[in-house]
Amino acid sequence: MAGPEVLGRPKKVDRLTFLGKADMVKKYQDENASLDSLVLCLFSTFTVSKEIFADMLSAATGVDYSNEEYLKCGERIWNLERLFNNKAGFSRRDDTLRKGFLKQVGLTNQSLRRALMNIIWKGAGI
Repeated sequence: MAGPEVLGRPKKVDRLTFLGKADMVKKYQDENASLDSLVLCLFSTFTVSKEIFADMLSAATGVDYSNEEYLKCGERIWNLERLFNNKAGFSRRDDTLRKGFLKQVGLTNQSLRRALMNIIWKGAGI
């Protein structure tokens, strides 16, 4: 979320609220997971298009990936990571931040839980 919260790209959003960010967070999660699979620097997303990343993935795997399929790879990576963590004993209870951090930025556990549920619902297409 450094792009929108810090740099205002593609649009500026308030870093101290969760309101309206679920779609954006999911999009960046998926895109960054796909990018990580290419072993590329996160900052390259500021100058290189998704089309080029999809072409790179196609070249590396021999499978033709569209932009949408490239992002779908990131979503699958997140799902696999979540399954791995669930098998290791982690659950939704562990999806939290330190109380001191929340207090420092003026947020509450309740607002964090609401935001996480919003992201989960968006990810499930609800």
